Amino acid sequence: YFHVASKARGVPLKCRSGTVINVAASAATHSSPRFNDCSARLSSPSIASKPPMNSVKRRINVLLVDDHPLVRMGLRFCLANRPNLNILGEAGNGKEAIGKVRELSPDVVLMDIRIEGSLDGIQTAELLKRRFDVPVVFLTAHSDDATLERAKRVDPHGYLIKPLRTAELRSALEMSLYRHELERRMRERDRW
Repeated sequence: YFHVASKARGVPLKCRSGTVINVAASAATHSSPRFNDCSARLSSPSIASKPPMNSVKRRINVLLVDDHPLVRMGLRFCLANRPNLNILGEAGNGKEAIGKVRELSPDVVLMDIRIEGSLDGIQTAELLKRRFDVPVVFLTAHSDDATLERAKRVDPHGYLIKPLRTAELRSALEMSLYRHELERRMRERDRW
């Protein structure tokens, strides 16, 4: 797991495998979540062949959106060695996320709800869903009723509370892609 102490001079990040990296003090100006079980494997349901519940696996292309570079680095570090996961890119605010989705076409967006800038994570998710039909999994430290109600209105494919385990994140990414593919197929079938 790793844990970042706020305002530390040198912040060690330690994965269960024993790997330790240090982060410069300038990046550690906030408290980050604790991510556990970095050694878990990531697999995803195939959407390339029918039916979608077969055992063939494909890579999940993920865009990370969080205004804290240290959190993005921690997510990237814990998920980096998953054979069926590809972190396509990162964004630090809503406008940047929209540009990255347009440019990279990720399978799923992992988004913090409270991001800096003119668009928060919920507003950004609504635009991404409408413009690009990409599933969004919220990753947040906020579980108050008002935030949850706002988030529910955009129909996210997941809502994860920090701190979380890597296995929870992996499952949420897999299920969001699976659900999105089923919804897409149902829309196509309804058009016929």
